[in-house]
Amino acid sequence: VLRYHKGEKVATITTGADGTASSPPLYLGAFDVFEEQAPPDMVLNPEHKTVVLSYAGQFVEITVAEVGFRNERQKVQIDLKKTMEVSRRFQLGTNGEIQSVSFGLYAAEPIKASDGKTIPKDGLIEILPVSADGTAVFLTDLPVGSKLYVKEYSTDEHYQISDQKYPVSFDYAGQEISTVHIFVNNGKPIENKLIRGNIHGKKVDEDGFSIAGAVFGLFAKDETEFSEETALLTAKSNEIGVFGFFDVPYGEYLVRELSCPPAFVLSEEIIPVTVSEQDQIVEITMENRFITGSVQVFKQDSETSAPIPGVVFQVYADVDRNKAFDPEIDRLAGELTETEAGVYQLDGLRYGGYFLREETAGEAYVKDDSSYYFFIETDGETVTVGNNGEIFVNKPVLGSVLIRKTDSETGEALSGAVFGLFDADGKEIRRGETDETGLLLFENLRYGKYVLKELKAKDGYQLNAETVNVKITEDGQLVEISLANTRIPPVPDIPQTGANIPWFWISALVISGSSMLVSAIVIYCTKKK
Repeated sequence: VLRYHKGEKVATITTGADGTASSPPLYLGAFDVFEEQAPPDMVLNPEHKTVVLSYAGQFVEITVAEVGFRNERQKVQIDLKKTMEVSRRFQLGTNGEIQSVSFGLYAAEPIKASDGKTIPKDGLIEILPVSADGTAVFLTDLPVGSKLYVKEYSTDEHYQISDQKYPVSFDYAGQEISTVHIFVNNGKPIENKLIRGNIHGKKVDEDGFSIAGAVFGLFAKDETEFSEETALLTAKSNEIGVFGFFDVPYGEYLVRELSCPPAFVLSEEIIPVTVSEQDQIVEITMENRFITGSVQVFKQDSETSAPIPGVVFQVYADVDRNKAFDPEIDRLAGELTETEAGVYQLDGLRYGGYFLREETAGEAYVKDDSSYYFFIETDGETVTVGNNGEIFVNKPVLGSVLIRKTDSETGEALSGAVFGLFDADGKEIRRGETDETGLLLFENLRYGKYVLKELKAKDGYQLNAETVNVKITEDGQLVEISLANTRIPPVPDIPQTGANIPWFWISALVISGSSMLVSAIVIYCTKKK
């Protein structure tokens, strides 16, 4: 007689604290045993096991058969996704930096481990590196109910490490689920931001004043070609000389000037800078040296081309930049130094326009009152200024001597008198003869002292042996000299009577003595043409 029908549930048993359970007495037969409810936090074991209760003889009142089941604890898998900020300009974020990132799994509350030990609050449970595809999976076997959090443990040096804690709670998900999948940050990628700082620069000249309009480049630390094309960033100094590179990622860089205003020498200084902290400000100062040059003058006599020493030249800066000299506005910049006879030079003139002016030309020369504009444009250049090509010439001071020759008694003009003009060393430099008007003109006499001498008197006149000192001191000066000669008296006829007449001889001596008196009037008149 059948006691049970196939598939009929004949008993439900529950394990006790020791994990065992016994069914009530059953009729002999074969039974299918399977788990309907897993223990707390365990995964249901899906196995079906057959147990047979067989007759054990007349002396066994109840036949016992055993069957065992094993349950697995529910597991947890914690997944996260990671991304990195990318800067293509600085070539960051695409070079495997993500593989330098790791995350830590921490206990948010104390957790009792299976071996009886306790993981304290904020205790580090696992460190997990991020794979190249930006994913990471925590697989640590944790008890259900664990309160956890995930925090970034390390990252690439170019990136900010986050202190943010991402909470994770491992709650029992039912006996049908063997592994609970938890996604950190609700499955959204956790991004790393680059460490960025700012580079502030100040551009000044050698006097410490601001320079506007200079262009700078920020370059990779191993760059050797410095141009706007190879620069990572460029910047221009403003009206107060300030420039900057902003949001520069972590790293080592070089700063160099690419162009500067015309008045300055381009700086070849290379300044290394390092950004190592978030919001760091790196301050640098760069200096430009002024373009400087020289002016040179070759000073010569316009007639002889001989060097002229002892001249004073001054240079004035064209302050209002109109290329027209104005003594009320334009500023004295310096005085040239005579480096050798007739050669003058002034160094250290900064970029810009200037006027060369002759302040003194030497007493023997006519001063040039013009202003000569020149411009210093290239560093180290020497500009030669002249009023005759590249030569600065001076016309010598020239004067004339006019000799007026007359008869001492009648004032009649005397021609045929010969005069010599001698220099201070006694050398005869000019010789001439008075014309029919009694005049003799020595022209184009250079500045200096001369001596005038009568070398030959007009026939019938006595030679005037007196010398006249002449001095030419001004250009165009005319020195007029009037000289008179006394006529030689005629020799009287002497009678040939042989008589001795004493009165005649006495008379002759008186006449002869009076004729020896020479009246010479020298008049020096100086006037300008």
